[in-house]
Amino acid sequence: HLTRERSRFLAGQCKERDGYQCKVCDMIFEDVYGPLGRDFAEAHHRQALASLDPAIPTKLADLVTVCANCHRMLHRMDGEKGDLQKLRAMVRKWRR
Repeated sequence: HLTRERSRFLAGQCKERDGYQCKVCDMIFEDVYGPLGRDFAEAHHRQALASLDPAIPTKLADLVTVCANCHRMLHRMDGEKGDLQKLRAMVRKWRR
Protein backbone atom coordinates (compact mmCIF):
# COMPACT_ATOMS: atom_id res chain seq x y z
CA HIS A 1 0.00 0.00 0.00
CA LEU A 2 2.06 2.89 -1.32
CA THR A 3 -0.50 5.60 -1.76
CA ARG A 4 -0.03 8.97 -0.18
CA GLU A 5 -2.73 9.62 2.37
CA ARG A 6 -4.01 13.08 3.19
CA SER A 7 -3.89 14.14 6.82
CA ARG A 8 -6.80 16.16 8.19
CA PHE A 9 -4.66 16.88 11.24
CA LEU A 10 -1.86 18.43 9.15
CA ALA A 11 -4.37 20.32 6.99
CA GLY A 12 -5.92 21.78 10.15
CA GLN A 13 -2.51 22.77 11.50
CA CYS A 14 -1.67 24.41 8.16
CA LYS A 15 -4.84 26.51 8.17
CA GLU A 16 -4.35 27.52 11.80
CA ARG A 17 -0.69 28.44 11.13
CA ASP A 18 -1.76 30.66 8.23
CA GLY A 19 -4.68 32.22 10.09
CA TYR A 20 -7.16 30.78 7.54
CA GLN A 21 -5.84 33.34 5.04
CA CYS A 22 -5.29 32.43 1.40
CA LYS A 23 -1.58 32.74 0.65
CA VAL A 24 -2.36 33.61 -2.99
CA CYS A 25 -5.05 36.32 -2.83
CA ASP A 26 -5.02 37.06 0.95
CA MET A 27 -8.75 36.31 1.31
CA ILE A 28 -10.10 35.30 4.72
CA PHE A 29 -13.53 33.69 4.41
CA GLU A 30 -14.71 35.14 7.74
CA ASP A 31 -14.01 38.67 6.46
CA VAL A 32 -16.29 38.06 3.48
CA TYR A 33 -18.97 35.72 4.88
CA GLY A 34 -18.95 36.63 8.55
CA PRO A 35 -19.42 33.82 11.08
CA LEU A 36 -20.34 31.36 8.30
CA GLY A 37 -16.78 31.61 6.97
CA ARG A 38 -15.04 31.28 10.34
CA ASP A 39 -12.24 28.70 10.31
CA PHE A 40 -12.82 27.85 6.65
CA ALA A 41 -10.08 27.46 4.04
CA GLU A 42 -8.35 24.69 2.11
CA ALA A 43 -4.88 23.19 2.42
CA HIS A 44 -2.86 22.72 -0.75
CA HIS A 45 0.28 20.65 -1.30
CA ARG A 46 3.00 22.99 -2.56
CA GLN A 47 4.18 20.28 -4.94
CA ALA A 48 1.84 17.94 -6.82
CA LEU A 49 1.20 14.72 -4.91
CA ALA A 50 1.79 12.67 -8.05
CA SER A 51 5.37 13.92 -8.21
CA LEU A 52 6.19 13.03 -4.59
CA ASP A 53 7.59 9.78 -3.23
CA PRO A 54 4.66 8.07 -1.47
CA ALA A 55 7.02 6.58 1.11
CA ILE A 56 7.91 10.03 2.48
CA PRO A 57 5.24 11.42 4.82
CA THR A 58 3.82 14.88 4.27
CA LYS A 59 5.15 17.59 6.58
CA LEU A 60 3.42 20.78 7.64
CA ALA A 61 5.92 22.76 5.54
CA ASP A 62 4.62 20.92 2.44
CA LEU A 63 1.18 22.55 2.82
CA VAL A 64 -0.14 26.06 2.29
CA THR A 65 -3.55 27.61 2.99
CA VAL A 66 -5.58 28.79 0.00
CA CYS A 67 -9.17 29.78 -0.80
CA ALA A 68 -11.28 27.49 -2.98
CA ASN A 69 -10.84 29.64 -6.11
CA CYS A 70 -7.07 29.84 -5.85
CA HIS A 71 -6.92 26.12 -5.05
CA ARG A 72 -8.69 25.29 -8.32
CA MET A 73 -6.40 27.62 -10.27
CA LEU A 74 -3.31 26.03 -8.68
CA HIS A 75 -4.54 22.63 -9.87
CA ARG A 76 -4.85 23.98 -13.41
CA MET A 77 -1.16 24.92 -13.35
CA ASP A 78 1.93 22.73 -13.80
CA GLY A 79 2.11 21.24 -10.31
CA GLU A 80 5.53 22.75 -9.68
CA LYS A 81 6.89 24.29 -6.48
CA GLY A 82 6.83 27.82 -7.92
CA ASP A 83 3.16 27.75 -8.94
CA LEU A 84 2.00 29.50 -5.78
CA GLN A 85 4.28 32.48 -6.43
CA LYS A 86 3.29 32.57 -10.13
CA LEU A 87 -0.42 32.63 -9.29
CA ARG A 88 0.11 35.25 -6.58
CA ALA A 89 1.88 37.48 -9.12
CA MET A 90 -1.03 37.01 -11.56
CA VAL A 91 -3.59 37.97 -8.93
CA ARG A 92 -1.60 41.05 -7.89
CA LYS A 93 -1.23 42.12 -11.52
CA TRP A 94 -4.99 41.96 -12.11
CA ARG A 95 -5.79 43.83 -8.88
CA ARG A 96 -3.94 46.97 -9.96
